[in-house]
Amino acid sequence: MIGRCKIREMGGRTEGGHRSPSNAQLEPLTSLRFIAAAIVVLFHVAPRHLPKDSWAAGVLQHGWCSVYFFFTLSGFVIGCVYADSKVSAARFWTLRAFRILPLHLFALLILIPWNLEYFPQWYSHENVYLVVASTVLLLHGWTSYWEILNYPSWSLSTEALFYAVFPAINAGLRRVPRTRTLLALALAFIAIHLAVALAPPLTGDACPQQEECMTTLQLWMHGPLGGLSFFFAGVALGRIFVDEQRCGITRNGNAYFIAGLVATIGIFWLRLDRWDGLVTRAALAIPFAILVFGAAHARGSLHRVLSARPLVYLGDISYSFYLLQVPVLYFTCMAMGIPMWETTLPALFAYLAGLLVASMVTYRLVESPFRELGRRLIRRTSS
Repeated sequence: MIGRCKIREMGGRTEGGHRSPSNAQLEPLTSLRFIAAAIVVLFHVAPRHLPKDSWAAGVLQHGWCSVYFFFTLSGFVIGCVYADSKVSAARFWTLRAFRILPLHLFALLILIPWNLEYFPQWYSHENVYLVVASTVLLLHGWTSYWEILNYPSWSLSTEALFYAVFPAINAGLRRVPRTRTLLALALAFIAIHLAVALAPPLTGDACPQQEECMTTLQLWMHGPLGGLSFFFAGVALGRIFVDEQRCGITRNGNAYFIAGLVATIGIFWLRLDRWDGLVTRAALAIPFAILVFGAAHARGSLHRVLSARPLVYLGDISYSFYLLQVPVLYFTCMAMGIPMWETTLPALFAYLAGLLVASMVTYRLVESPFRELGRRLIRRTSS
């Protein structure tokens, strides 16, 4: 049995003192974070520069789904790190808060000029305090205000929900057959997701505005609730990965990776949805999990490519690359004197270069210092 295998010497220790996968083992996953972030960015700005019926345009049309790949990947890494640890809720929440909040608040601050220009009505609206408060507190994904202030940050509401429940879930899984239970939970969420997606109305044919046809639950499935199945699937596979590392079990990760990639592209190509992406997103939960699992087990050339230092560094700055896409686009368009979302090809390249530079700067001056501050705070309170 995997659970009875002797733990191998693999890397750094987790909170509970057990061995967790080393950074080198997870580097391919870090690289994939940047690839997913880049697809999301290109989804917002590049399709207008591609032929409408081209294969690339079809893939980028589903680029928003890469956000859910983030959730799977994040769940996998957390599942690895805390596979055998008793998670201190306060410690876990503190570390996650210092990881995501500083850059989130920084992005909101520098977007004030953009919001004043494009959403002036909200600053005289009776709900302005609700909009601002829900966004700052990462609750805006539960509301219809998610796209008002730096709309890519809606995904942080889903991450916040997962972080909120993870310590309790992790504690419960220590008392039951953890992997099977978590896999069952992930599959249950996927099934619920599909059921909600397929509930009436099935299409938007009779709906001038899709939001008017969505139930409250369907709106929530577009936000925090819809992402939980991806997190749980990732956590389950992360735990399986750690157990297999203990036993010295090796897998042909390249085959898993290719299978997950082919399945993902196939789902994009099939265009399962006639109504706003819920079915496509639910169908992608398993291919995304296979992709992540395969990358963690990658061998040979695939491992070397995904572990290349430049690509891993881009993965490190991918959070900034994702969260700063709207601020940098606004300032790029303003500097070049063109309307938002109507970028010329030269403006597109200038934007992508500016976003990359801005991400490098904020990673060094905002992300890294605050993450270290969080670690120091934990060490100080623990001593």
